[in-house]
Amino acid sequence: MMKQTYRGSNCLSSTRGVKGGIPSFAADIWALGCVVFQCLAERSPILEDNDELTAQRIVSFHLTSHPNDFFGEEESSSTFNHDEKSLIQSMLNRDSNSRPSISNIASCK
Repeated sequence: MMKQTYRGSNCLSSTRGVKGGIPSFAADIWALGCVVFQCLAERSPILEDNDELTAQRIVSFHLTSHPNDFFGEEESSSTFNHDEKSLIQSMLNRDSNSRPSISNIASCK
């Protein structure tokens, strides 16, 4: 029998989580990136009208291809400094192996 886990809100789920993958530390880094973004921008980074649309957006999400579309022109200049944008981009990397470790995040200034 497979152990069931609760994965939480879709708007914090990584691509792997939305697809039903096993939770991992990399998925936690993704979720933390969403929380950091939300704290700074006062809006969720990936949120649609319902869970299904949010899941579809997460699966097709590519932050590095159009970061200004994600951060927004006005938000980009006033809400996020360069280091914050860089950190969030690394935490929301589609490649889970390329996301920073919690130690790397903690050492950011």
